[in-house]
Amino acid sequence: MLTNEATTSEGVTQLNVIDATGKAVYKTPVESGETTVTLMLPTTGTVTVVAVNTVNGTVVETQNATITGDSVI
Repeated sequence: MLTNEATTSEGVTQLNVIDATGKAVYKTPVESGETTVTLMLPTTGTVTVVAVNTVNGTVVETQNATITGDSVI
């Protein structure tokens, strides 16, 4: 979940999902004021979700995620 400030004052305009090899496996735009975004993630492994301000090219924040399990809901 994103805070309202993330997409307004922080300027997040895109979320990127980066796999363990450093490859971007999914990217999605984020609209100003948006607080919920659906991401496509691999079914297992570790990824880094990167919040980006594409206007000025800065990384606002990164968050690591480990996905485990054998089913997708």
